[in-house]
Amino acid sequence: MENIEILAGISHRIRGKSVTLVINNKEFFGKKPYLISVKLEQPETQENLKNAIARYHFILSELDHGRLPDECESKHNEHALTNVMSLHEMIKLRIRDSTVSNGDIVCMNAQLERIQNLAVTEIDKHWIRNFITDMKRHYNVTPNTIYRHISAIKRTFSWAIKTDLIDMINPLLVYPINTADCEYTPADENLGVVKKVNKRREFRFRNANDEVLILNYINNYENTVGLKYRAGIRFLFILGLETSIRMREMYTIELKDFNVKNRTIFLPESKTKNGRSRVVPLSDRAVVAYNEYCEHVNNETDGTRNFNFNQGKLFQFWLENPEDKPISTVEKRAMFKRLQGASSALTKSYRVIFDAIGYSEFKFHDVRHEALSRFAESGHFNELELMSISGHSSSDQLDKYIKMMPSNLVKKMALLSNAKPRLVVS
Repeated sequence: MENIEILAGISHRIRGKSVTLVINNKEFFGKKPYLISVKLEQPETQENLKNAIARYHFILSELDHGRLPDECESKHNEHALTNVMSLHEMIKLRIRDSTVSNGDIVCMNAQLERIQNLAVTEIDKHWIRNFITDMKRHYNVTPNTIYRHISAIKRTFSWAIKTDLIDMINPLLVYPINTADCEYTPADENLGVVKKVNKRREFRFRNANDEVLILNYINNYENTVGLKYRAGIRFLFILGLETSIRMREMYTIELKDFNVKNRTIFLPESKTKNGRSRVVPLSDRAVVAYNEYCEHVNNETDGTRNFNFNQGKLFQFWLENPEDKPISTVEKRAMFKRLQGASSALTKSYRVIFDAIGYSEFKFHDVRHEALSRFAESGHFNELELMSISGHSSSDQLDKYIKMMPSNLVKKMALLSNAKPRLVVS
């Protein structure tokens, strides 16, 4: 029998034994595949276990010969099997019904335009390989981008299984993928595909004076594009340097989550890139900058006119409260586009500033690199503490953000050279 794909066997569960068969055959069920769950006798004894295994193999044999076993027919007739869910529908439901990180929303919105009528049961190792190949040859994106898209689909499967939306094994856990699997191969290059590599950004301030130049530019130029919100622009920059928080995570902070008394910022899972909540400590400088910012907001000076903290937001760049009421998938996508627009406007404002001091290649996200590199150079934090602050889940991810300044290393080496030699007692 053609087009039969078995994705599960006898699964050992506390509630008993079951066999899940995924049938992809038009002869039985029409145009789309169906999920059939065949219950076997509970193998409470060794003999019953042997009988259960024998029955399982009989079912496979019947299907191989194009015959539908009785238990499958009765389930089909009595319960009127419905179509297996499509990946497109599952993604839309996750966006609508769960808290999804911004990074996953970007990936899933992109995939909604590409996958139509693809059943979740069709996701296997062959589909995964073809997906990676298509992302390289058709969309020509970096291996990291491909991996992010696959990870978003994997988390969607995990969510659907956890919420009993589907009853199957997560195929992206059965066939795990890492970034190395997404690298471009000679076969891709032979077809004329431009090889994309993961770029490691290593931009840092050239010296301590650069930070002063940036703040002076913000303070002294009245008519610069985007600087009508001067107080917010300045505080956002300082907060980024003192906390290493991502731009979008900062400008969407709720006022209730900014705790000056405890000197912490709480970032809920709905606001972070990776969908994991975290608490970030505040430095003395960050607290001072916050107090100065509050004065401007309370007095409506320095570009804070028509904005106040009664709106529940720390910054005036994003004032929507999507969590106040349930919203549809369409509304979520529209809101996310507006969120992207806010990020784009802020990015342009900082680009003007960085260009003005000769940092044309510098981006606001590089402020996060600078902050984490400073934390590492201070020697006050170990690796786990740095990961807790940054929100990274692995040391490899953290390592991409840290670049030691040679001048600082030279100073440390000089201190070591000037230190008194230790007395060695034999």
